[in-house]
Amino acid sequence: MSGASRRLHRRPLVGVAAALAVVLAATLMVAGIRDRGSGTAAPVAAAPSSSWQQYRDPSRNLRFSFPPGWVVTPHPASPELLLVIPPEFAGHPLDGRLPFVLAVQLRRGYYIGSVQAELSTGRLPGGQPFVRSDEPAAVISPPDVQPPIQRWYQTYYIDWGRFCAPTGQPDCGVHTVTARLAAGTASLADRYRSVATSMVQALAPVRAGKPSVGDPTLPACLPEQWQLVPEYGWSFVPESHAWLIQGTALARGRSPTCRLRATLRVAVEREDGTPLPVPGTPAAVTIDGDLPEDTSGTTTDDSLAPATPLTWHWIWRNWCRQPLDRARVRITGPDGQAATKELPPLRDYLDRGEQPCQGVGPEASWRISTWP
Repeated sequence: MSGASRRLHRRPLVGVAAALAVVLAATLMVAGIRDRGSGTAAPVAAAPSSSWQQYRDPSRNLRFSFPPGWVVTPHPASPELLLVIPPEFAGHPLDGRLPFVLAVQLRRGYYIGSVQAELSTGRLPGGQPFVRSDEPAAVISPPDVQPPIQRWYQTYYIDWGRFCAPTGQPDCGVHTVTARLAAGTASLADRYRSVATSMVQALAPVRAGKPSVGDPTLPACLPEQWQLVPEYGWSFVPESHAWLIQGTALARGRSPTCRLRATLRVAVEREDGTPLPVPGTPAAVTIDGDLPEDTSGTTTDDSLAPATPLTWHWIWRNWCRQPLDRARVRITGPDGQAATKELPPLRDYLDRGEQPCQGVGPEASWRISTWP
């Protein structure tokens, strides 16, 4: 599915998903990849043992264990990306012929951001929260390539806390580890999923950092030090006919460093302010971060990437059951903070010949809830 059919404007999750997808698509893009032998190879044993090796990289604040024979190497074109390769593919060139790979990357930004698919949540054994995106049979080939080349992806976005990464110029702040399992066929995904998941579960920092949430030793932010800014585009998730409502809190001027912890609520209203009842509203989310560190440093509404602990999200599932013209959502916070966001213009999709609400009847269940 094209990016245009998903939204008019999308900010990638923590600013890395799009780049990671491009690198991995190039890593895996080769027509006609087939499994060795039959398509029913037994799954690789996943239980870590004393024979597993340890990978440790203080510059990435990253360590994990991996089975004997697996190869850990930086991507030749993007050295910040670590490739973990099964033994049977260890001799393959890293130029587009890897049938399976686990790619791991440390990046600046918060682990929760915009999405392209439904997510699940969890925690690693070390306590780090994550969101996981499953994208089975994703088409990565151009439209003129027949039959289409498909790949199976599963991506973890893991909260790595606040610290300074000593790579190049000091990179201080909230960080995310992204771990993506990518397979050329469904049978390879089934064969290596368990062992790759065990390696993801083994991910841990070399040194402990601070939590990604706001610093409790800082003074609380005053109302005049911050403002709510909705994202200026529309994030539409066609799989669930949902609209992702998102934005951030930005610092005003050159205010002193402070902690912003605030509960925000979303409601739906007509243009004249008359409330519109939608199940789940007023839905509440809590943001908790530091200003000005967790802000883009601007008060405009056109540069909200990457996501930070001050980024807020709701998802309106089956929004297009009853598209409401000339209506909007209102986001309110403490001390009179408020912002409004017009509902997505369905006509923009229809003018492009798209049918984002196809199959959604007037009886479909709709609801606004916190995300993820």
